[in-house]
Amino acid sequence: MSDHATLCDKFIIRILLESGARLNEILGLTAGGYRHGRSLHVGVSALVRTKGSFGRETKPIHFEAETEDLLQRYIRTDRVAGDPEHRSRLEDLQDAEPLFLSRRGRQLSDTALRARWASLRIRAERHIRRTPGPRPHLHPHLIRHAHATMRVQVVLEEYPHDGERQRAAIDAVQIAMGWTSSQTAKRYVHAISHAEAYELVQRRFVDRLTKHARDLPTLAAAVGGHSEAADERSVGSDALDFVDEAKATIAWITSLRGAIS
Repeated sequence: MSDHATLCDKFIIRILLESGARLNEILGLTAGGYRHGRSLHVGVSALVRTKGSFGRETKPIHFEAETEDLLQRYIRTDRVAGDPEHRSRLEDLQDAEPLFLSRRGRQLSDTALRARWASLRIRAERHIRRTPGPRPHLHPHLIRHAHATMRVQVVLEEYPHDGERQRAAIDAVQIAMGWTSSQTAKRYVHAISHAEAYELVQRRFVDRLTKHARDLPTLAAAVGGHSEAADERSVGSDALDFVDEAKATIAWITSLRGAIS
């Protein structure tokens, strides 16, 4: 998607994913927040305002060196067009001045960014239209969700059997994401656990289909419970308890046997 974006849009897409910050926090990034974040805090790329910071830039965010290069290029080039004074150096900007400008020289608004995002998403979808499988309806907050999911996933992988450390790490994620309720973090943990369980069942299901692919009618009969003998021959004592969706899948595959035989 970022392949079709301007420098400003590319930076915002990347920082959404790398920092997990909210869109309004990123759009409110100032020259001072960028300067002070880099100079005062090790491992921090910038400071941004949050909902409860009363206008102060107190939340540290991090983004990768390649992403920072995009920001530097944007300041030197694209931002100049919106700057009434046509400044191209960070040192010439006052601390309170926003980094992201509209064509009229004002801070880029949420509404303007989302309009650009919609156009960008349409171009990207045209480019990947031939990609198989459903595509998500991309929006800025979905990228924050992706960041949070990856953070929680790292915690679960690092401390799979250490409940105390896992809880401490999840608390750290909650602070970093700015969640006011611990229930939000728990929902991510449960969602990941559910997704992993689903993936495991799905993988075993596909493996079983692969093993018996040459005998689809027999397998279909076994799934439907029409033939106990066929069930024993095709699946064995370790038979799966197929749900309705799985039965429908088997029926669909069986209907294709004439085409693939």
